[in-house]
Amino acid sequence: MGAFGGGEVAMRPPVLHLIVGLVLYLVAEAMTVPALVDKVTAVLCTAADGRSCPEAIYLTGLESSVAGIFRIIGFPFIGQLADEYGRKPLLLLTAFTTIIPFAVLAWNNSRTAVYVYLILRCTFSFLIGEGTILFLTVAYTGDVIEPSKRVAAFGILTGIVSGSNALGDMFSRFLPEKWIFQVSVILLTFSVLYMKIYLIETVQRAPSSPCQHMYMPLSSLISLILPFISHKIGDKGIVCLSLLTSVAYALLYGVAWAWWVPYFSSLLGIIYVMAKPAIYAIISLEVLATDQGKTQGFIATVESVARMLAPLLMNPLTSYFISQEAPFNCKGFSFLVAALVLATSLCFAWTLNPKSQDKYREVPNPNDPDEEALREPQLS
Repeated sequence: MGAFGGGEVAMRPPVLHLIVGLVLYLVAEAMTVPALVDKVTAVLCTAADGRSCPEAIYLTGLESSVAGIFRIIGFPFIGQLADEYGRKPLLLLTAFTTIIPFAVLAWNNSRTAVYVYLILRCTFSFLIGEGTILFLTVAYTGDVIEPSKRVAAFGILTGIVSGSNALGDMFSRFLPEKWIFQVSVILLTFSVLYMKIYLIETVQRAPSSPCQHMYMPLSSLISLILPFISHKIGDKGIVCLSLLTSVAYALLYGVAWAWWVPYFSSLLGIIYVMAKPAIYAIISLEVLATDQGKTQGFIATVESVARMLAPLLMNPLTSYFISQEAPFNCKGFSFLVAALVLATSLCFAWTLNPKSQDKYREVPNPNDPDEEALREPQLS
């Protein structure tokens, strides 16, 4: 199909099968988000006088905190297992663990069912399932896509994730609420069965064959823009450009002087979302093929730690500067602090020096003591 970045970007059949399973999974998960809030509050908030429901608020907050902790534990563990036992078994396991909590809510609407759902989701699902399928997808894609095409492939995956979430949200608006969890369980089951039948293992893959023409079942604007920019300025340039745009985005929010400024700054999202695919591509080229799962799991862990720690600083800071006790009038001061942090990140990104050598295709030498020490399993 079209040319991207001066060369054709081919989505190989294994990746296309993975995309089908991923779309089914993401749509099924996204369609439950609006209904989940209604179901939990309807079961736990039985007061008829319209008062707030502290039980639901505390439980959902606890769920978010526990999820962050379990992701920190689970992501490196799943990444290690994916390198040792293969991508396909772990993809099937992570998709399957999402079925169980939703099946509980599809089966029963009682208070007990909600508590069982929260326990399963906070432990079994968050530790193994939710979130891990995304970085396993990145690792799987890196197994079969040529190094020079990976940034474009990761960009297409980013567009597919966004499109699938939007499609799931659309389904939730048209389906009757009582059927949402049943349909979600059916889609998740089809996702697992499809990947079980059609996915192949890629950890010990055969030599690459000539590229086939690209096929995009879902895409977004990012999928079209990213390959062109990558060809011109490289992956490091994309990361620096994205961070620079993020700095401008935060500054505009922090000093917004008119109602239209936040809307204008939101347009910068077309650029700053390109950072993640470029980072995936840079790191993918810097590690061995047998370390892709651990590496992507580590990236996801760092992201989870940041998401858990950021509110501890930003929420009190925002609350303080919008209150009457603020030392000076700057309600967007927390955004200015975020811009400073992003500028620091930009400085680090500017010092990056991605090597032209693709370590991904290197084969570890078991007779090399240094290499063998490097390859020692982390879970031992």
